[in-house]
Amino acid sequence: MDINSGCVFVLIILCFDTSYCEQNAKRYYAYKIQTEIIENYSYKPSINPDLKSDIDVSFTLCTLNDFDEIRGNLETVGILYVLWNDARLVWNATYYGGIEYIPCHLRDVWKPDVALLNSMEKFELINRNIEKTTVWVTNTGHVHYALGSVFKTSCDPNPSHFPFDTHECYIIIVLLNEIFFTRQNESDNNIRLHAPLINASDIQDEDGKWEYRSLPACIRPIENTSVYGAIFPVRLTRRSLFVVVNIVIPIILLGHLNVCVFLIPVQAGERISLAITMLLSYTVFLTLVSSSIPETSNPMPLICLFLIFKLSFSAGIVVCVVLVTRFAHRDDDIPMSKFARVFTLRMENFNENVCLGNIYNTARKRTDSVLGSTHSKNISKRSRDEKDENDQIETSVSWIRMSRAFDRAFFWFFLIVITIETVAFFVILMRNVGVDESNDVADICQ
Repeated sequence: MDINSGCVFVLIILCFDTSYCEQNAKRYYAYKIQTEIIENYSYKPSINPDLKSDIDVSFTLCTLNDFDEIRGNLETVGILYVLWNDARLVWNATYYGGIEYIPCHLRDVWKPDVALLNSMEKFELINRNIEKTTVWVTNTGHVHYALGSVFKTSCDPNPSHFPFDTHECYIIIVLLNEIFFTRQNESDNNIRLHAPLINASDIQDEDGKWEYRSLPACIRPIENTSVYGAIFPVRLTRRSLFVVVNIVIPIILLGHLNVCVFLIPVQAGERISLAITMLLSYTVFLTLVSSSIPETSNPMPLICLFLIFKLSFSAGIVVCVVLVTRFAHRDDDIPMSKFARVFTLRMENFNENVCLGNIYNTARKRTDSVLGSTHSKNISKRSRDEKDENDQIETSVSWIRMSRAFDRAFFWFFLIVITIETVAFFVILMRNVGVDESNDVADICQ
């Protein structure tokens, strides 16, 4: 037992010494790479190692912090990955103990001047904090740099279909070195796209106001320049239920409630106050909508035009109510025009035929058809009706009756117009709701 225990103890010591020696060997070779390869540049690190050094970039969207469509400010949390090759950092892994990659400080190696072009804050390099940044260098000379940060970029919103609006914002990465060279085509530029390190759908969280997702990136020249940049689009679609319930539906209900002012009798005396209250309600909703959308005229939000139409119709209803009320309080001694009397009688006959006499008239026509009424009887009947109507026109019609007739006419007119306007608004607005989700290509990349 003593001999066996001693052998086991010796084996443990040998294994421990072997692993300890391997760890020390790795530390030694890593230190050797650090001193001989990384710190011993043949010339200054600030000099570009090659006239054309390709830079691979990728961006992974993690979280949407905020999207202020009024100011055009997009704030996201993402991971920017940059990969480049430096021939001065190549070593033989066999000669250095099989070490294929090591970490080092960014300040110890050459780095490309990567910048966020459409930054909302001051324009500066993304890798400015080099003292606290670590990169990984491989034995083939590739340098891997990943930066997780908050990116504040500008965005041009498109509120034309508010509250069913969809916006495309872009995170544009450029190389400042590109401004010194003229590139004739995309293949001549130094920046290239790299596959994302992480699937964005696996780490993105939900936002209560916006549905957002990343679109495929592309390389495109910056407008009016020969500088190419990597463009990472983000599509944002508003969750419209809150706006529909709190703004759109009340506006539609107010529009139809506004028409009901013509159903109130003239003697009630509250018609004008109700009509003016409705008019002021539209101004309140117009203020609410204006505070929720950008102050832009190109494009003009359709909901603003919808509110302007509602406001105009409400003002027209106020004018009509005032006129009808004024006519209703006239003395019967004041003469009435023939047109007003004819219009009043026609509206009263229309109301009786539609609401009361429709069934009776239908039965009467069927009876005449069964009994075989002749064409002459119809002519005589039409003559008698025209004579009765002329007698009624000559009879005096009171101003109260005329005001009621105009109330009916204005009620049906404004009800039909407002209904058509509302339907047309939703037809135009809902065309943007069915944005093809399979269209994963941003407009700027097409």
